[in-house]
Amino acid sequence: MKDSFYEQLVPVKRAKTFFYGGMILFLLVLAAVVLVSFLFLGITAVLIGWVVGMLFYFFIYPKFNIEYEYSLVNHNLDIDVVYSKSKRKHLYSLDLQEAEAIAPKDSPALHSYGGARTKDLTSRTGQYPAYSIIVAQNSGRMNLVIEPDAEMLERIRQWSGRKFIAENA
Repeated sequence: MKDSFYEQLVPVKRAKTFFYGGMILFLLVLAAVVLVSFLFLGITAVLIGWVVGMLFYFFIYPKFNIEYEYSLVNHNLDIDVVYSKSKRKHLYSLDLQEAEAIAPKDSPALHSYGGARTKDLTSRTGQYPAYSIIVAQNSGRMNLVIEPDAEMLERIRQWSGRKFIAENA
């Protein structure tokens, strides 16, 4: 049997103010911690500052560079997040044939799914049109917003059948 496989990486565009704001906030907190610690602890404040800085560098800083990876194998869509091009975390696996609806993000056909929790898995740049995939979960419905390119969109259309709602609907 021949499987159909397609993969797409979507880098997330964060606002520079988000990045610089986070860095400035961290540096201010670190400076305050070191200053207050230095008054009470002396030289161990430098050690505490170094430990806090390393924790930031290894656990928080990698979250600033994010990419989403959409992998489509036949009718199974896997969505992963990649931090700093080195750490991967699996987010969702779904069967497109079991999805309730697949439509452009702002389509009127999705109004009946208004209570669904929304997860934005797009680049936030608008490079490609965003599509919503409505899936059933234990606690209700979830609206996964993805940004597929033209080829992935065509493959999704082939595998999802009547659940795919075209842009002009």
